[in-house]
Amino acid sequence: MALKEKEQKILKVMQEQKLCVPHITKIAHRAHEPTSTVRDRLLAMEKEGVIKGYVPEIDPAKAGQEVLVFVLANLDQKTLESPDSVCEKIAKFDFVQGVYFLVGEKDILIKVRAKDISDYRQKMTQLRKFIVGGGGIVVSKVYKDTLHVPIEITQESEQRFKSGS
Repeated sequence: MALKEKEQKILKVMQEQKLCVPHITKIAHRAHEPTSTVRDRLLAMEKEGVIKGYVPEIDPAKAGQEVLVFVLANLDQKTLESPDSVCEKIAKFDFVQGVYFLVGEKDILIKVRAKDISDYRQKMTQLRKFIVGGGGIVVSKVYKDTLHVPIEITQESEQRFKSGS
C-alpha cells in the first residue's frame, strides 16, 4: 500500500513538529494515577527535556522505505580533526536515521533508510564526501528497532502498579 499525498503530508508534519498527543486518560488508567497528575507530570517532563516530543511510529516498509542499511566507515583524514561537525552534517540528511561515532576499527556507523538498493546507492554518493572505505550492511529482516528507553521502578512501586493500588 502506497501512502497518498495527503497522508504523506500529515505524517511529515507530525514527525517534524512532534505533534502526537499522549492519551492522558489511558496512561492515567494504566498507571493508576489521576489524569491531572499524569498531565502535570508530562508537562513537567517536557519542560525538563526528559520527553523531547511525541512522534508517530511509522512502519517503514508501508511508507515506501523498505531497505535498512548500517554503514560502517571511516572518516576522511581531513575531517577527523572535527568529527562532531562531520557527524552533525551527516545527521541532517533526511534518509539518515542515526549517526554514531565509534571507538575502534571504524570511525562511524550510519543508519540509513532507502526505497530499494538503487536508492541506497544513490544516497551513499551523498555520504561519500564525508567517509572513506567501509560499506553498507543491508538488513534483511528487523526483529526489533525501537526508541524505547528501559525505565526501572522500585520493587515496591512495581508491586503496587501490578496490583492496581
